[in-house]
Amino acid sequence: MSKNMLHVRTIVIGTVVSTLLLFRVAAYGKDNKIIPEALLEIAEQNNCKQVSDYYEGKPGVVKPPYLYGYISGPEENSAVFWCEKRSARGKSYTLMFILRNILSYKDEESELTTCPDIEGEFVPGGLSVYRDRKMTLEGFVSVHNPKVRAPQNLRFSHNGIEIDYGGTSTLLYCHKGKWFYLKLD
Repeated sequence: MSKNMLHVRTIVIGTVVSTLLLFRVAAYGKDNKIIPEALLEIAEQNNCKQVSDYYEGKPGVVKPPYLYGYISGPEENSAVFWCEKRSARGKSYTLMFILRNILSYKDEESELTTCPDIEGEFVPGGLSVYRDRKMTLEGFVSVHNPKVRAPQNLRFSHNGIEIDYGGTSTLLYCHKGKWFYLKLD
């Protein structure tokens, strides 16, 4: 066999192996767990799936699409996470709120137990707990109807949720069973 034929054969074999590895990595990425298994199970029980492409195209430090401990007490008693639902209209995103041991929460945080999941209103971003009790609801509007404003002089009596997406942040706060938000950037 000539040197040229050997070289061409090596290139073809190398290309085939590289292509197979690339497909294997791509297929593996679809099975990666983006959120913890316990939250994934809850999502699936609610006909929701993890946002499998959450980290794609997001350079730099990216906060995770879930968090534990947004209510005071043991972190495992409360969680928030993004999931996606698919339908004939396409995909939509849901911000799910999980609470355990609801009866043990303090009075000022019990209203968090009445706030529903938020469906289809926001693009998934990194989640963090916002704990500043000096913050007021000035400028906050209803998640479902931006014409409805929150009580302006009311201070936070419990934690909020901050959504960070591409350098902009949105702050969520539950008041009397309804979600309100404020764009921070």
